[in-house]
Amino acid sequence: MKKFICIQPLRTDLEAAVYQPQGNPKLDFGKKTCFPIIQVMNGYVKEGEEIGVLIVRQENPKQENRGENEKRFDEELHSLVEEKKFRVKEVKYLDIPYDEGVQTHIDAFRQLIGCIGDDDDLYACLTYGSKTMAITEFITLRYGEAIRSNTMVRCVVYGQKDWSSNTTKMYDVTALLQLAGIVETLAEAKVENAEEIIRRIIAL
Repeated sequence: MKKFICIQPLRTDLEAAVYQPQGNPKLDFGKKTCFPIIQVMNGYVKEGEEIGVLIVRQENPKQENRGENEKRFDEELHSLVEEKKFRVKEVKYLDIPYDEGVQTHIDAFRQLIGCIGDDDDLYACLTYGSKTMAITEFITLRYGEAIRSNTMVRCVVYGQKDWSSNTTKMYDVTALLQLAGIVETLAEAKVENAEEIIRRIIAL
């Protein structure tokens, strides 16, 4: 099953924007969204397919406008489902505390890997959340490819707002995950000229 993973932003004053795809035409959406993962769905989900959505949700420390982001996300997702004619099996929220401790992220990892099975195609957005949460999400994706059977990471994106030009861009950073996999493979094989091999791969 195709599964889409993202982090829910704590901010509720989100401004919808058109994210200009960089290097991946599949990400061309042409519409404003508050949630870049919606743009990924648009590019990769086909009519009639069934998908799953996993959203890591941190407690809102101020408890203000709680549920606002869930409402906005549901509205955008429903609109895309109506347009693209696909099905959503489940939108699953994985709740973690408002805390950046290691245990919090281990718990998030534990919950995430419990939702990833064999034969899954994974798509992820690293736009929102803390730097440590992005690392947790990254490790989760590596788990999917390395541990589960026939599970592949198909696309990982990062949405950036350039405040100097007031533009928004979407970067496909899947190659970074693939590079991590290459490093792991070379390390396991105890290749002596690993650096040279990596440099050659990068140069391709």
